[in-house]
Amino acid sequence: NIEEVYNDLVSKGVRFHCPPQDFGSVIATYGRDIDGNVFEIQEIISSNHPAKVFWKNYLLWKYLEF
Repeated sequence: NIEEVYNDLVSKGVRFHCPPQDFGSVIATYGRDIDGNVFEIQEIISSNHPAKVFWKNYLLWKYLEF
């Protein structure tokens, strides 16, 4: 859950550009680490998003691998 992760990181002093935003198939936001590098956290909410479909297929393939 991106909201939980976001709130936890904010409580620990991580700076974000804005709260998580809903982009339809993904909820995401950008923050900065202690060195000022930008990073992104995201939650894929669409069941047919290409990354989610790939990940499910990858996990199934790894599970069936002997």
